[in-house]
Amino acid sequence: MLAWNHAITRTALAAGLLAAPSTVGRSWLGDGIDTGGGDVALRALAVRDLVLGVGTLSALGSKAPVRRWFQLGVAVEIVELAAIKRRKRELGPAVGAWTAVTAMGAVGGAMVALAITDDQEPT
Repeated sequence: MLAWNHAITRTALAAGLLAAPSTVGRSWLGDGIDTGGGDVALRALAVRDLVLGVGTLSALGSKAPVRRWFQLGVAVEIVELAAIKRRKRELGPAVGAWTAVTAMGAVGGAMVALAITDDQEPT
């Protein structure tokens, strides 16, 4: 169930970010989100998470191997956390909350990836 919940949450957050990047992203990334580069970067991030979420849900639904989806998610979240740490002072007022969400996603994804044996859903 953790695997499903993790994938559903990733997909929902990504869809919200893609649908309303300025509204969702400003609290995290600050006013720079309204620039051309900020908008492009945030939409690309949203699509990345949407692909990871939908790919994971598809694998779970079809009983296909799923471990790699979680491993990829953890990898991108580690890079994201490093980038946030590097630029934290320049980001939006809710950067701490968004950092916590990203960290929880990385930890949850790692827990699922470690619990899966032979690319099956954890029991």
